[in-house]
Amino acid sequence: MRASCLFCSFFLLFAIVPVYTTAVISPWSDLTVSEISAPLTANPGYPYPINVTVENHGNATSGLISVGFYLSSDDHLSKNDTFIQVTTGDLLAPGASVKLTSLDTIPVSVSPGSYRLFAYVEDHEGDEQHLLDNTALLTAPVRVQTRPLPDTDTLKSETARILFSMTNEVRQANGVSPLIWDDDLASLAATYADRMAAQKFFSHTDPDGHDQSDRASAAGYNTVKEIEGGERIGVSENIAYIGTGNVATYGYVNPTDPESIATGIMTGWMKSPGHRANILDPLSDRIGVGLSYNGEYWYATQEFY
Repeated sequence: MRASCLFCSFFLLFAIVPVYTTAVISPWSDLTVSEISAPLTANPGYPYPINVTVENHGNATSGLISVGFYLSSDDHLSKNDTFIQVTTGDLLAPGASVKLTSLDTIPVSVSPGSYRLFAYVEDHEGDEQHLLDNTALLTAPVRVQTRPLPDTDTLKSETARILFSMTNEVRQANGVSPLIWDDDLASLAATYADRMAAQKFFSHTDPDGHDQSDRASAAGYNTVKEIEGGERIGVSENIAYIGTGNVATYGYVNPTDPESIATGIMTGWMKSPGHRANILDPLSDRIGVGLSYNGEYWYATQEFY
């Protein structure tokens, strides 16, 4: 028995606005947003890309760059406006500029309507004039429109199918025979993913003390396999959970795209020696994949036999 643990086209129309400022040399960094571009339509729950150029008009190297983006109902940025995302950059030398890209999901709490998009780059001061100097406004309003989100069950089945295909692609690339889809293993995988998501635990051993082979046997699955030179007992299992949006150490996971969700999960598994070994095990010839979503995280399970 082997088990491993967790790696515990929407660009429609862009407006680009140059922001002209008078450079005043000061004995510190002086960051400004000189250009901002973004789509003029946005959908809550879907990805939204924003591009900015940040310049340093001071005579000292800046700290790490942080640019926040806000939606406002009027032409003035205030603390009551809706923060939607942030992007960061490295230190910026005096007189230098850098282009940054932000990609995140428009919060589902944003109501439909017309908004102004602001970019604000943090710097050393915090007075009102500094707020004005370090703020850029997209020329045209952004129209936020409701768009139906993909059905969760459809995302589950599509992501499971893609993970199955990715697994066989990796096996074939490494000279290992592809796996056969097994409906019984898939049922075991989906049931366990649902249980982890509902009960908010993450382990190969469930709260009752049973591991994946125990659960397979209890469901009537034959866990004794004849192999060359003897028998192999047990089921191998990979588990994972992943959020959507910007995921630490990975990048952006699109909550509406099964390919993006599957790629994030598979990338984590392939970086983990135990998960990778299960995926490339030449003695396995069957697989089942199941997923579940608890409103915050995707849980994924692979069962191998």
